[in-house]
Amino acid sequence: MVRGILMTGVCLMALAGAASAETVLNRGNDTDPATLDQQHTTTVSENRVLRDLYEGLLVQNEKGEAIPGAASSWDISEDGLIYTFHMRENAKWSNGDPVTAGDFEFTFHRIMDPKTAAGYASVLYAIKNAEEVATGKMPLDQLGVKALDDKTLQITLKNPAPYFLELLTHQTGFPLNRKAVEKFGGDKFTLPGNLVTNGAYTLVSFNPNDKISMKKNPNYWDASNVKIDAANWIPFEDRASCMRRFEAKEVDICSDVPAEQMDYVKKNLSGQFRLAPPYLGIYYIDIKGEPSSKLRDP
Repeated sequence: MVRGILMTGVCLMALAGAASAETVLNRGNDTDPATLDQQHTTTVSENRVLRDLYEGLLVQNEKGEAIPGAASSWDISEDGLIYTFHMRENAKWSNGDPVTAGDFEFTFHRIMDPKTAAGYASVLYAIKNAEEVATGKMPLDQLGVKALDDKTLQITLKNPAPYFLELLTHQTGFPLNRKAVEKFGGDKFTLPGNLVTNGAYTLVSFNPNDKISMKKNPNYWDASNVKIDAANWIPFEDRASCMRRFEAKEVDICSDVPAEQMDYVKKNLSGQFRLAPPYLGIYYIDIKGEPSSKLRDP
């Protein structure tokens, strides 16, 4: 969960008044998630949904800064290699079980297990032996992640990485409930009724090409500060469609707006238009040219 509201990219936002007993937020998304298994997700649209369901060791606040999540605090060794995380005493799964350091140990082992083929395992390659384990060169028990007890998780890095805490806000590292994964297996643990989450919301239903429905998780440790009772994620591969439903007051937030309608939006919906800073990233372009071309990839 993002504490406060952090909008990425361009969006339209209009929250209805709290006139009804239950506050429901209808949000437009670029598309349906291909999966709700966090270790197999790779897209922004999946990330948006998962942040409502799960909470990592750290989360992002409304400014995009990493702050305590499932871990209430942590210590870093003087050499910058050993991170010791202290789990929240009142952190619970949606089924009422406590969130433990063992849950995160299980999660990180699953991420790096070659059988999982996690789409973003490389995000956590800063962890000692992570790349070697993920590529099958070392066994799982050599991964630098260990639950010292139920409330203490130790992560050892291969080299100091001042940005490591920020990496832990990525969806790949969101925890899994081991009991649910082992009971239902495969992708079955992600189905409504099976999915056990530790975030602000729980999954009610997932109807492809229609919507994903969630309700407030009463067992979430910070539930008293969750003001929205229910949320629906509605897929809109056509951005203009979301805009039309936004203007009809059927959708409260559109994740993006069509570039060709930007002038219209700024003129007619300026009070509801939000433009966030652009994403920071690196794009690799594979260029195939003549053997003598200076632009040809080596």
